[in-house]
Amino acid sequence: MKKGRLETISVEASYEKAGPSPWSKWCVLAAALVVEAGGAYVLDIPSATHNELEVHFSSTGTMPFEYFFNLMYSTYSFPSIVVPLIFGRISDKFGDVILYPICNFMLLIGAAGVACGVQANSEILVLVSRAIFGIGLTGSFLLNNVLVSKWFQKEGESNHSYLALAMALLVAASRLGTAINNLVSPRLGEHVSIQFAYWFGVIICACGALCSLFISSMESKRRAYRAQASQADIELSTAPTSMRQSLWQNIRAYPLMFWLLLTLISSFYGVLAASNNVLSAYLIERLCNGECCMAGKTCPAEYKAQNTASILMNIPVVFAIVLGPLVGLGIDRLGHATLLIVSSTCLLCVEFALFTFSSAPVSVGLVFEGLSYTIFVTAAWPCVPKIVDNSMIGLAFALIASGYSIAFTVLPICVSAFRSAYTSYESVQLLFFALSCFTLCVSIYFYLVNHGKGKILR
Repeated sequence: MKKGRLETISVEASYEKAGPSPWSKWCVLAAALVVEAGGAYVLDIPSATHNELEVHFSSTGTMPFEYFFNLMYSTYSFPSIVVPLIFGRISDKFGDVILYPICNFMLLIGAAGVACGVQANSEILVLVSRAIFGIGLTGSFLLNNVLVSKWFQKEGESNHSYLALAMALLVAASRLGTAINNLVSPRLGEHVSIQFAYWFGVIICACGALCSLFISSMESKRRAYRAQASQADIELSTAPTSMRQSLWQNIRAYPLMFWLLLTLISSFYGVLAASNNVLSAYLIERLCNGECCMAGKTCPAEYKAQNTASILMNIPVVFAIVLGPLVGLGIDRLGHATLLIVSSTCLLCVEFALFTFSSAPVSVGLVFEGLSYTIFVTAAWPCVPKIVDNSMIGLAFALIASGYSIAFTVLPICVSAFRSAYTSYESVQLLFFALSCFTLCVSIYFYLVNHGKGKILR
């Protein structure tokens, strides 16, 4: 028994002495990209199959479809308001080795439950499963950011090596998953079956769960090396303070810039998420808008509009995938993150101004959305580990996740109310324009605070 234990310690010590390979972080990033893309794909299957889902539940549904559809996103978001705080604190205190794969297997279970609900025409099963899916996906996305921040931080310095690039690639993977979903899911629903479109998402979640096991293994080795190099991790994990006391103390310790950043990200993501939930239906309404579609029947003109909408919805994705990594490299080298954040919120206002007050082609507005989204997320997320202490990164990302989960929960309900009151998706764009103007004001204040504090973010 003792001999085996000594051999284990010897093997671990030899690894700890050598440290992780320089390529290890890129392998972890590659696996995280698969998880990120898979989660984004499955998240937006309801949006991409909106019309097919409406037909599927039209005869057996117990509630108005638009209400049920928006509840699918609200129930996904509602548990994610509190759960990230728990996940974030656990991440800071005990690490991500066990928590990360648990989140990804919850994501898999939730996706399978939604598929079963669609198969059985059970709205309740779909909504409950979306809640489970939301818990897993929120934890997975949260820990992806935490793990990337830890693996790409430059030891002993406040700056981070290729952090903006790594996070830009995460964003690109997420958008790529959404793009593939927009192209594949409607066609699976139309040419195979709506049920198969959701079961295909389950297969993708299973691939992500396997990747999470690999990342967990690599993180375990990284922590072993760090524990050998410094006792800080051990002291943190054995701190006698209670979870509740530490949580409250850490929240009070965050600076004003962090809370402004939280408000910015929550508002920006909330507006775009609520907009994208109804984007397919809005584009079809603008492109078709024929009387033959008003009776709830699908006509050839609407089929054509559906195909055109699925292509147009990928315009912002192309910008995120192509420009995101380039913007990330630029930020890593040159900085100016706060100025880019202000610029991106200006572009967001222009997008919804075009949708609300102009008859310009919808493709023009989507180009502005692509530029706005790419610049914002690439500039904003790397600011988090630069504003807060390394020991509180997990909780910082968790607070932001809770913030935009609140926005994800509230805004779809507001959209549903606007849609029911004005009977047009076009009228909802006025709400999005007002919220984008609020986001612009917050970004300007964020820029001024950073400038007044001696440019903490260069």
